[in-house]
Amino acid sequence: MEKLLEEGYEGMILLCLHAIAGTADGFLSHTMLRFPRLRVNGQPVREIALLSWLRSAYDVPTAMVTTTFLIVS
Repeated sequence: MEKLLEEGYEGMILLCLHAIAGTADGFLSHTMLRFPRLRVNGQPVREIALLSWLRSAYDVPTAMVTTTFLIVS
């Protein structure tokens, strides 16, 4: 996690992200948080958003994301 919060990167690539905790039929469904669901304005927040928000604080864009089909469906 320390490397995630360093400055000086051109972009971030998120590989093989999985469904949020509690997703039926999700491959490796879990969350990196201590609680199963985080919501912003009533919508569940996934690790993709959390990681992207953290990096955006250092002006590092998310360049690419690969996921399982349950994230985008």
